[in-house]
Amino acid sequence: MVTLLVLAALLAAPSFGGGSVWVSNEDGTVSRIGPRRNKVVKTIRLGGQPNGIAVAFRKVWVADFGRGRLIGINPKRNRVERRISLPKADWITASADSLWVSSETGKIYRVDPVSLAVRAVMTVGANPLESSWVAGRLWVPNIDDNT
Repeated sequence: MVTLLVLAALLAAPSFGGGSVWVSNEDGTVSRIGPRRNKVVKTIRLGGQPNGIAVAFRKVWVADFGRGRLIGINPKRNRVERRISLPKADWITASADSLWVSSETGKIYRVDPVSLAVRAVMTVGANPLESSWVAGRLWVPNIDDNT
């Protein structure tokens, strides 16, 4: 059986982990949706403008474009536990050992998920969108320069 969920306030692609579907919302919140009943079971207030979301390394990671932050939510407690500043953080992709956060500044930040240290900053094309980790490489679409 396939269940279709439609959220009018959905900003970014949903992510699944910890037994739930996670979505960021225009009102500065993240919703945790129970897939069995297809209902919001928890709303976590972040403020700012949450966008990209990924579940990896035992956390729900949210890119807050409005306040320029990467936020780590503990899914067992439904609470923000970690955050660092990253200018215009927009999308998140996880690899085996890192979080890759795109920024509308035309950069990609490689972040260690344990220490939250920025391991590398790479300049890419204009307005990098949701990237993908494929065969050991990060593929980054840049919408404003068609690369």
